[in-house]
Amino acid sequence: MIIGLLKYFFLFFTIFAFYGCQINETLSVIKESIKIDKNKSDYVVKIEEKPIIEETKNESLLNESINQPKNAKSKEEVIIPIENKDLALIYPKIKKKGLESSENKLDKNLVVGLLLPITGKFSKLGEKLINTVRLFPENNNFNIIFKIYNTNSTSKGARLALRQGLADNVKYYIGPISSKETYALKQIAKRNKITIFSLSNDKTNESQNIFISGISTASELSCIIENIIDKNGKNVGIIHDDGKYGKLVKNNINKLSEENEGISFSFLEKSNLINLDDEIRKFSGYDKGVITLKKEIENVKNLDIEDIDLTYRLEKLEKLETLGEKPFDSLIIAQSGNDLIEILALLAFYDVDASNVNIFGTNIWEGIHLSDEDVLDNTFYASRLSNKKEKYKEKYFELFRSYPNNLNYILTELIHFLIYNAGYLDDLKKIKNAIYNGNFGSIKLSEGGYFEREIFINEFKNGLLRQNFTCSIQNI
Repeated sequence: MIIGLLKYFFLFFTIFAFYGCQINETLSVIKESIKIDKNKSDYVVKIEEKPIIEETKNESLLNESINQPKNAKSKEEVIIPIENKDLALIYPKIKKKGLESSENKLDKNLVVGLLLPITGKFSKLGEKLINTVRLFPENNNFNIIFKIYNTNSTSKGARLALRQGLADNVKYYIGPISSKETYALKQIAKRNKITIFSLSNDKTNESQNIFISGISTASELSCIIENIIDKNGKNVGIIHDDGKYGKLVKNNINKLSEENEGISFSFLEKSNLINLDDEIRKFSGYDKGVITLKKEIENVKNLDIEDIDLTYRLEKLEKLETLGEKPFDSLIIAQSGNDLIEILALLAFYDVDASNVNIFGTNIWEGIHLSDEDVLDNTFYASRLSNKKEKYKEKYFELFRSYPNNLNYILTELIHFLIYNAGYLDDLKKIKNAIYNGNFGSIKLSEGGYFEREIFINEFKNGLLRQNFTCSIQNI
């Protein structure tokens, strides 16, 4: 019996020793993967030490300037909401690269607050934008310090985040990303005389203190119409959904129709309530084209011509699905992703494709060329990004295994813009209407307080993307 117990004990000890080695090896790997070289200054760890500033219901207190306590510590900080105390951010210490200007140098570091959604429904987008900061190039000529404040994806969170920035004496901010969050900051920004470059595209929020940097749908649609006119287009179809973006597109097209009386516009609103197949069949004029084709075949059969010519004409007609002009010579599709591919496929089924209609999209088509869909060939889309963005996209994907979106490019461009004009940030009137040639295209801060951008019309051609048309910033 004793011998039996010794056998079991020996077996248990062997198994324990084996798994113990495995655990130690695993811990060793984990330890190596998070090791930080303390001798290098490439990274700044943002820590939270000061007490959280609570949100108050008193609007007058909310809009008052909050001064940093005299005994506050000088460490760089990111302030985290109470429910997210465990959040920690590590990102590169960023320095200016190749943007020197003898006219606008600062005597000290530029400090910029980033009002981003670290938590909440837009947290994934916030993470992608923080990756933009991580990717920002480094150089020894100019220091820029970023302080990240969590908006929690809400208006209330945005107000709290900004008040935390005020407690840190930060004067310049990029963000937030949404119109509602931006609107929530208007009074605070005005009373505290700070400058906010919102990533929203809602121009109704622009003010003396808030500047709108998001992509303008109106400018893109205007450029598309300009390109359609350049191609001698007269009849334009628009396919959109009944969501917020679809309604925005329709409203802007209606405004443009007043400025372009020589062009007629027709709309197809896509919703969950309609049979998309039937609606696209009607919208494309398919049945009328089929009837016209049948009549033409009968007319040719009745011609008094030689058999060879008759056979040739009939064979040519029988290869067609429809005959006659389409209801539109140009088509704008305000959809993206799988919805876009589905619509293009249905249009092709009903004999509408890039061979007989010029098909356009807006910036929401950006990145769709990663698809191998044939229905995209010879179509066009508007973008405020030049094809120089491809290098940035490759580098971003190499580091983060995902592709950047439009806001990543806007944030990158804004950082460069702020550095280049660092000496004028307290008096932006001096740089309004001046064209800045950025990494992805030209931009201009307008008198109204929003950024105007050069617009490019790109074409999908044989699996490649090429620039087809440009709306210069002077003409926007």
